[in-house]
Amino acid sequence: MKLQLLSVAALLGASLLAPSAPGQDLTVLQVTRTVQAQSYGYDYDYDDGLSQSHSTGASGAWDQTALADQSDWWGYAVARGKSQQVSDVAPDHLSFDLDVSAETFGNHFLEDSSALGDFDVAFQLPALRRYLITADVDVTLGYNQASVELREAGAAAKLFDVSVAQVGLDTGLAYGWLPPGDYQLLGHAEVSAFGNHTTTELQQGSASAELRFFHPGDFDLNGSVDSSDVYWVVFALTTGHPAGDIDGDGDFDYDDWDLYVTYYFG
Repeated sequence: MKLQLLSVAALLGASLLAPSAPGQDLTVLQVTRTVQAQSYGYDYDYDDGLSQSHSTGASGAWDQTALADQSDWWGYAVARGKSQQVSDVAPDHLSFDLDVSAETFGNHFLEDSSALGDFDVAFQLPALRRYLITADVDVTLGYNQASVELREAGAAAKLFDVSVAQVGLDTGLAYGWLPPGDYQLLGHAEVSAFGNHTTTELQQGSASAELRFFHPGDFDLNGSVDSSDVYWVVFALTTGHPAGDIDGDGDFDYDDWDLYVTYYFG
């Protein structure tokens, strides 16, 4: 398609007057962040376990570790579970890093440990926002899992999903526009380890993500609404790049351009 040069020129001229676009506010509806670790051992004259957990329902930065590092009554190592979460619930972004590990040491008839990290934030967008989400998940071979999900509140369908179970790693990136409404970002990582007198085990897992929000006219996602955005919109439309299908109807035409102009001045 060919865009009307006059329309493009007018928008480029207007972009010189456009203000920078700071990160766009979201309204936090509910926060649940948890780290949990536990360990257990059994042998002659010994039967004991440890557990530790922390959680918060507050916004803001959170850096917390749960550790269950167990030794028996005679000083022999039993098992260790560890879960660490570094996360942030801020007005313009949500982010988290979940790192979990479980280990047994081979000194008892039965040893096991586990670790879990959860990030669950429900939020509301008061108006149309452009968004960018990146995520990574990774687990070693075992009874382990890790996942990152973005969905509309109350909906079964996922807008974004990266997950692994038992073993593997995955990564994902998505961007676009989210209409006003209620949403939920979830992260989960969980591992378990088992051992005995002849077997030791070390299991590890992680899940991380960052979700950021921008002015709907910030096409290149650099925090400003300016001529650079117009350039990249025109490029996407004229080359058929998927990002140019702004109205999501599967083609590249004036409807996409007109809708972007509305976003730009929104």
